Amino acid sequence: MKKTYSNKILLYSLLFVFIFSNVICYGALTKGQIESEEKGYFIYIIWDAFRYDYYEWANSGQYPGTPALNELIENGVLFTDASTGIPSITNPMQAVLVTGAYPRTTGNIYRYFDKEDQIVKQTRRDNSAETLAEAASKQGLKVASVQQFMVQDRGTSYEDPSHLYIQPSGSFQKRVDESIKILKGQPVVTQGDTEVVFEGIPDIMFIYSDDLDTVGHNEKPSYGYYDSIPADREEERIERCVEVLIQMDSELARLIDTLKEIGIYEKTSFVIAADHGMTPYSGTSSLNDLIEILENCLEALGHRVNNDTVVFLAKDQAANEANKIVIVSVGLQAQIYLNWDFTQEEYDFIVNELKSSLYSEFIGGVLTFDELQARGSHPKTGDMLVWPKPPHHFKSSTSNYNARGGHDTIDESSQHVFLLMSGAGFKKGTTINKKVYNWDIVPTISKVLKIEPPENADGKVVIEAIQ
Repeated sequence: MKKTYSNKILLYSLLFVFIFSNVICYGALTKGQIESEEKGYFIYIIWDAFRYDYYEWANSGQYPGTPALNELIENGVLFTDASTGIPSITNPMQAVLVTGAYPRTTGNIYRYFDKEDQIVKQTRRDNSAETLAEAASKQGLKVASVQQFMVQDRGTSYEDPSHLYIQPSGSFQKRVDESIKILKGQPVVTQGDTEVVFEGIPDIMFIYSDDLDTVGHNEKPSYGYYDSIPADREEERIERCVEVLIQMDSELARLIDTLKEIGIYEKTSFVIAADHGMTPYSGTSSLNDLIEILENCLEALGHRVNNDTVVFLAKDQAANEANKIVIVSVGLQAQIYLNWDFTQEEYDFIVNELKSSLYSEFIGGVLTFDELQARGSHPKTGDMLVWPKPPHHFKSSTSNYNARGGHDTIDESSQHVFLLMSGAGFKKGTTINKKVYNWDIVPTISKVLKIEPPENADGKVVIEAIQ
């Protein structure tokens, strides 16, 4: 009897262990399945020089429109008042777009006059802030970058198949081709003839393209656009930019179709952003007019003026003791440096003179040092910044330009950029009209991805966009 009882206890014990272990295993499997079902993906596309009103013009009825962008807008959020930073130049703003940090945090300000060393310097791909790719990688996410050069060796590399960087060059069509290969697990070329297959599907994919930039500058369009022949008129230059946007939209549609084909479209989030817009300029430079105003200011303040008192300095050029004011420009705006121990009264006098309606024909506006700092600019951007009223410019060249485009300016055509956030995690069919800045993008992406943002991010989460 005791033996039978013992056998029953053993049998029941084994049965209990079996049931309990299966419940645990089932629970773990169910949790894994849930995690798999909840796993999302993020595609972050930056179209260099995507001026906001290109989108409006493309969908005004005169052109075929942008159905792929419109699909994403229907499934997401369109920002009607997104702004870039200062300077609105590719490298500094790309650094902002991958870090969520101000230029004064990244340290990338492009061209500037170093008062301490008395020479004009220029940054390249400098960035002192953590990138989104680095933050995501250290938190266990897989990252791919298709020519987003600001995350090369900063969270992605040629050698790492789960944090991969490739640089196919060419138009957006070529970069979409390579993006599709990554998504489908097909080999892509990294360097030379080396091929790599990405491990799985990237949690985050960066895609950078500069088609709109090369056509918008209208110097010698790259990638085979318009046989590299510049447009003759401003109207033609704008028309080309809109046409290129529509072509890029058709390539975006291919990318969307691929996501649907492999079954992850509904789990994918998108951001499409820009580093700057594009402002028209033409004719001869107004630089000498600006120099004359500054010389007159110095004379009024009691300074002796000669040809060396107010100077324009190019990259690597040094100042001398006679240079009281140094002007630095990439072409449109003028960064002004007062190169003496000036008083606040002297500073205010010069600012007020520059703001005078007497010069409103060619001066678009002035930002003081404090105003520059309020916009996240680096302290070395200048003591003040003057931007021209289009089509004027502050180039040092004596050329008479025809139908050109530039973007180093505070003019709205360069500052007002396109921005959409769409897909999983974002609200649907929503328009946000409040002012947002490009440094707010990375913190918002991080929130949707449920990861900690990059350590140095200065921007804020745009909570109104999140579902």
